Amino acid sequence: MGPDPRPPCILLPGILLLLLALTLTCGCMLPGEEGLRMPAPEPSATVPEQTPGIPLVIIQVTPTSTATVPEPVSGPPILRNFTFQSGKKTYTLSVPLDLPEAGTANSTGAHCPLEHWRAGNEGVVSAYYLGRFTAASEQDLYTSLLGEFSRIRRMEGLNDDEYLELVANFIQQIPYDPAAPLCPRTPSQVIRDGRGDCDEKSGLLLGLLSRGGYDVALLLFPDQHHATAGVRITSMTSPSFRTFGPPGKYYVYVEPTRPTLIGLYDEAFASAPVIVVPAGNGTTGYRAINDVMFVVGVQKRMEERMTFLLETRERDLQEILRLESRLSEGRYDTQDEYDADYTRYIRLIAGYNQMGQDFTSIQAVHQFLLDHQYDRAGCRARIENSKVERFL
Repeated sequence: MGPDPRPPCILLPGILLLLLALTLTCGCMLPGEEGLRMPAPEPSATVPEQTPGIPLVIIQVTPTSTATVPEPVSGPPILRNFTFQSGKKTYTLSVPLDLPEAGTANSTGAHCPLEHWRAGNEGVVSAYYLGRFTAASEQDLYTSLLGEFSRIRRMEGLNDDEYLELVANFIQQIPYDPAAPLCPRTPSQVIRDGRGDCDEKSGLLLGLLSRGGYDVALLLFPDQHHATAGVRITSMTSPSFRTFGPPGKYYVYVEPTRPTLIGLYDEAFASAPVIVVPAGNGTTGYRAINDVMFVVGVQKRMEERMTFLLETRERDLQEILRLESRLSEGRYDTQDEYDADYTRYIRLIAGYNQMGQDFTSIQAVHQFLLDHQYDRAGCRARIENSKVERFL
């Protein structure tokens, strides 16, 4: 047998860590909860019924008296500036607020039934929440904010879905307050303080969207002592993620604490009992849910493919190293045996390096989706323009 040729160089850039879906949980949840649920879409002819076995309650309530909402105290107006991203642009809103000394958010006693939230008083809790963001004392704030959003809508030529996303992105990017009081601040107090938690920011979102003509609902999760916003979807295709509402009228979850595509939620809410409280008289629904389903479906396939590539590369690397050692020792009885191992060695190296390149290409698009949850159209465009699906 002739001299052993020198084994070719192996390109080993290192095993790249798989970046899975967002694992930041909603600030209102306990540490250790699972992260954002990103299931793949399952098309069907109609929107499904409420998930079997999960209690659903629909409540029609009248907001409690606005007397339960702290009245503003006169004083010089203040200005709050908020910078946020939506779509491909960054916006700054300047909100004048004549509420420098608003009543404390820590309302107690009869003003705050959340201190004694228990089974059976959901109607009281629902009415309390509605009263917080429908109070007449909040109208000036809504008028100011809606005027700014309408200006952006005209300037950018936004359709109904893009406008809803604009408002939701604004709310999502108001800084989260992990030390928020049990009894939620009013929308004006959230703007005054420049921060809020889940139910506080959801109340502001519901107030804005309901006055903007959208069909929205307050979603209450008694087991989690959590409240958030829901918006009705308009789609002939069933999202694989959960919908909330009575037959024929389905709402999807709107995450209030961070930029997240409309409809996605933390795992804790995938099967939790829910109370749906319609808010306002809006009729406009969210039609872009199909885009969300497309992005979510591709993202899941990307994650599955990256996991497969990592596992396969690790397995192949062990075989490459074994063959390299054997080839270097040169202990073969025949040339044919040596040639067979050498051919396999070369083929494994080529496959290993190609899988690394594929992983890098998929990972770049995957990270873009994680970083641009405020840009639903941009996420879809990145998937399509990158042609990442050819790797899946």
